[in-house]
Amino acid sequence: MKKKLLLPATCLLAIAAVLGYQNWAPQKIQISSFKFEKTIQPRPLAEYEPMFGVAVSEQVLFRESGIELVRAMLAAKAKVYIFMTAGFKEQVEELFTEKKPFKADELKSITRVELEHESPWLRDFFPIPVLRAYPFIPPTPSFVDFVYRDGSSYDDAAIHQFALAINSSVEHLPIVMDGGNFMTNGETCIVSEEMSDDPESNRPKDPNFSISDHVADIFQLALGCRKTRVVSQIPHPHVDMFLKFVNRNTILVNEIQDRAMDLLDDADPDSKVKIPKIKSELDRIAKDLSKTFRVVRVPMPLPVYDIFFTYANSVIVNDTVIIPSYKNPDPSRGTYPDQHFYASYEEEVRKAYQEVGLKTVFLKADDLIKDGGAFHCVTFHLPDLEAIVPESSHLAAKPKP
Repeated sequence: MKKKLLLPATCLLAIAAVLGYQNWAPQKIQISSFKFEKTIQPRPLAEYEPMFGVAVSEQVLFRESGIELVRAMLAAKAKVYIFMTAGFKEQVEELFTEKKPFKADELKSITRVELEHESPWLRDFFPIPVLRAYPFIPPTPSFVDFVYRDGSSYDDAAIHQFALAINSSVEHLPIVMDGGNFMTNGETCIVSEEMSDDPESNRPKDPNFSISDHVADIFQLALGCRKTRVVSQIPHPHVDMFLKFVNRNTILVNEIQDRAMDLLDDADPDSKVKIPKIKSELDRIAKDLSKTFRVVRVPMPLPVYDIFFTYANSVIVNDTVIIPSYKNPDPSRGTYPDQHFYASYEEEVRKAYQEVGLKTVFLKADDLIKDGGAFHCVTFHLPDLEAIVPESSHLAAKPKP
């Protein structure tokens, strides 16, 4: 049932959009008689950079491995924010008071935030964290928000409510794009063609204007992307299902291995047609990215029964990466042709992550993946800008005498 956004939230969206527009001009700042020598230009924050917290929907707590996911993030020295709707509040309170899944010291780093939303896929309806600093003010997280058109105005308004709580700013862009369709190393931004102009925007429409023709310019101005790469003919609508930056120069790309392809005879008829195409698309993308980055191929289980298995949809929390593990997501559909390879797949994936200095934790994600995502999809990063920005650069600019 379609919900109407409450008036306060509507006003908040409008105010945030106006403030965002005014504040994001990449020009030299002048205040009164001060002239500033430099500014810290905005740039998107990479997932592998330090973070002080991670947010999840309360719905995740009631999913397979949900409690273990929160514990793993706490162990990685991150605070965990649990977004709790009015409809789930009673269930969450019962979970915490009766089942008591967390220890006393863990509870100190867990904050429950009452925040209306519908979807558990925070990555998609929450925005892109961006480094932006102002004169005389310690850096704080800023966000660039896109339009999330998945049926709920609450999801689109959620970031504006949360940003007020942590004293952060939000710029809202009239572009329809899910957050899972964005990957960055802090300089280069990778997106797919799965974005469009917002048809419900009240700005004047120009029939000759196309978002796709100006993606690089828009992302440079709004997000600070030094370069934007648009991936076409993709194997999945969201790039975070098959790509993963693990440091500035290294990116993981899924690979359907030849030993798995040899088992196609045991796949369902529809998968026999789709899998070779997906493999070809992944190989082409990896080859193209290898011109710029160090590409490491990581095994991907055969995508059968419309389940897109992936180890790239992990979540990096400081020095730890939490990786989805699979066993039998949907037994009613039959067996998985390469299931006996899963253990060796995980060992290869473990080595790939450990090679760049990350500790690895595998958690079951069968119930999430059959719904279309994994751990990266249900989490949202809150970067630790005090760790990212050196103390000497704490101010955006220093006034001349």
